[in-house]
Amino acid sequence: MKRSLLTAGVLTACLQFCPPPPACAEVTLYPAPLGSRLTADYAVWVDGQPIAAYAATTHLRDGKYSFAYFDFSGAVTVSIRSKLPLANCRVLPLSAGISPHVRGDTLEFTLSKPADLSIEPDGPNSPLLLFTNPPEVGAPKPGDPNVVYFGPGIHQAGVIKLGSHQTLYLAGGSVVKGAIEAQGDDITICGRGVLFGEDWPWDKGPAEYMANFRGCRGVTMRDVILQGSWYWTIVPQGCRSITIDHVRVCGSRVENDDGVDVCNCVDVTIRGCFIRTDDDCIAVKGLDRTLPSEGLLVEGCTLWTDRANIFRIGFECESAGSMRSIAGRNLDVLHYPGRGSSGEYWSTWVWYIQPCDETAMDDMDFEDVRIDNRDGSRNLIKIRPMIRTGWGWEGKRPGKHVRNVRFKDVILTGSSAEAAPGIICVAGVDAQHVVDNVAFDNVVRYGEPARENSPGLEIGAFATQVAFSAPTRAGGAGKGP
Repeated sequence: MKRSLLTAGVLTACLQFCPPPPACAEVTLYPAPLGSRLTADYAVWVDGQPIAAYAATTHLRDGKYSFAYFDFSGAVTVSIRSKLPLANCRVLPLSAGISPHVRGDTLEFTLSKPADLSIEPDGPNSPLLLFTNPPEVGAPKPGDPNVVYFGPGIHQAGVIKLGSHQTLYLAGGSVVKGAIEAQGDDITICGRGVLFGEDWPWDKGPAEYMANFRGCRGVTMRDVILQGSWYWTIVPQGCRSITIDHVRVCGSRVENDDGVDVCNCVDVTIRGCFIRTDDDCIAVKGLDRTLPSEGLLVEGCTLWTDRANIFRIGFECESAGSMRSIAGRNLDVLHYPGRGSSGEYWSTWVWYIQPCDETAMDDMDFEDVRIDNRDGSRNLIKIRPMIRTGWGWEGKRPGKHVRNVRFKDVILTGSSAEAAPGIICVAGVDAQHVVDNVAFDNVVRYGEPARENSPGLEIGAFATQVAFSAPTRAGGAGKGP
């Protein structure tokens, strides 16, 4: 078990504040490698042991945030000392049920199971992201010929190329500066370490994207942290059977840093991830006609965009042919701008569903989504075929149709925005480019279920069978993971 060392003075001070840890708790800590950029805003302990808290960058908000990570089992006490005032501190997502005890400049809470949290003394300004894991099992060994292994420390990796039956392992306490390019079958990327991109300016990285999977079948990416991409972050292209599990994206350093861009892929699961980006958190695109885009499931994730959309489905889809069977469930949205630009190109919605160039979209289902809006956001859901123009694109036709879409138990809470409480827009373009069969089942905005005559609804022409239903009393959207 890896544990960091304490000085006697730090140990004494921490034990005065922290209760004795439960006897059954097991904690694994990963010291920061020499030369890492650590935060000055927070000091963090788990069961009395200090853990490394790293500095991260955003080009928005107040320009900075922090993150820390550790493994544990049992129940542990987390103590955080903050340079920011804690009087209004919140621990998100609310579904995690964390109510910290605050005393002066320190807050404390207990974790009995792993969770990914945003500790926010000042809303989205300078938060601490805390990522926790169960104990690691089955870690690969250095020296295995099929393993690309990075141990603790800082590594100047450049482009890491992976082929069939290979594993990339980033050990806890590693900071690996570079990009991943994978092509082949049965590929795994795993570990507790950090893939780091902050050394490169916008769109000038060592590879086109930070983690690029091209023409792969059977890829699993799990547990790693991706920090500060220079452009799109995780990009499967023309792939089958992709699993992105418990991956954390610490983005928003630059524009256009989409979290996961699913491009012409079949059977993709994004599960248990924490994604903070400047641009779209999850985007479904069609960049070529290798495959349709179908069979995407996003579940148990925590999502945050500083400037764009949580889900953007269909933009850049002129080469998709079709997009279908897209689902999201048990999701928490922490922050999204949801206001400002409402144009076809740059937009700010939780969901923007927008097929172009005769792409057909069918069978989308989103259920049990909790949106905590304290940012004055207004835009909630927009569904409309579009023609993609501008920025060098000369589209000619909108998407063929959007059919069979359901939103169930979508709960928008927080501070109601001025003018409209969570705008919902549904419209077709003409009789050949329609939206049909859209169900809003218990979509609740600030305690009020959305109904046909509710404010903030825009149901336009060529949109048929748009239905609203709600229980007698507005309910919650589930208990979360």
